Amino acid sequence: MEQEQCNHGGKFKMIVVLVLVLGAISLGILAILRDKIMQTNDYQFTVTAEGKVTVPPDIATVDFNVQSVVSKNIGDIVKDGNTKMNAIIAALTALKIDKADIQTTQYQLNPIYNYTVCPMNSISSVPCQQQNVLQGYQLTEGVTVKIRDLNVVGDAISQAIAAGANQTGGVNFTIDDQNKLKAEARADAIAKAVQNAKDIAAESGLKLGKLINVSDSSNFVPIYANSMDMKAYAGGGIAAAPAPAIQSGSLDITDNVTLTYKVK
Repeated sequence: MEQEQCNHGGKFKMIVVLVLVLGAISLGILAILRDKIMQTNDYQFTVTAEGKVTVPPDIATVDFNVQSVVSKNIGDIVKDGNTKMNAIIAALTALKIDKADIQTTQYQLNPIYNYTVCPMNSISSVPCQQQNVLQGYQLTEGVTVKIRDLNVVGDAISQAIAAGANQTGGVNFTIDDQNKLKAEARADAIAKAVQNAKDIAAESGLKLGKLINVSDSSNFVPIYANSMDMKAYAGGGIAAAPAPAIQSGSLDITDNVTLTYKVK
């Protein structure tokens, strides 16, 4: 009988211990849930800052095109276009521009039509029919050139035009490897954001908790020079024309960082 009471007593103690353990676990879960529920945006503080690195560019890219006259003799315009483009490439490589930095980006032969349109108030008894009359063909060849020595950008433009380029895009200045500079801009942005957060907290009496989120977005804007005016090289004397003065300027690489803190 005593042994039976002892067994019942032991089971009762085990039940009590189990209830206490479950209760402690439940309280812990409720505390966690309460903490998550209470951590709304009202208990957070965000600050944003911009970091910037200003450097000179080290790469220029220029587009050179050869556009033929309109002709029905495809062989002639293809031969003329290819001859001029080969001369352009030879002139560029003579300036020690690597062929690996010269990329063909366009080779297009298009038919050119004359479109006849019926008069809007025609009173002729003969029905008017719109016609597409083939005028000829036009060939456009283009290359994009990456120039690593910025001192020869003007010479490259002058020599390419002298060799037969009659269309060119604007000069685009950029930076070949931006990863290190982006990292520097990001570090600058983070340092400014941290300092801003400390200053605002000190001035407002806000008590910052731990940093809980970081977001950033880098930005890089290349510099574009104006497109070249072909009229300045028209009418003979092209080879004697002076090289244009190209100014590379400087580039800004920026990074915007947002830091989110808990508020104590």
